[in-house]
Amino acid sequence: MFGRLDGIWFCVRTGIPWRDVPVECGPWGRGYDVFRRWQQDGPGTASSPRLQALSDARGAIT
Repeated sequence: MFGRLDGIWFCVRTGIPWRDVPVECGPWGRGYDVFRRWQQDGPGTASSPRLQALSDARGAIT
């Protein structure tokens, strides 16, 4: 049910250490590797401003 992306979102949302990501999300190191690549490369760098604008329009950004 859970996957690597769920582990990434869970860690980012809760602020827990990577090693404490639930085991249902798979090995923490793989999720961390994907997250680091996103930080370095930007998984959709062009879409980031659009996503931020949509979140802001919904009032999700305080």
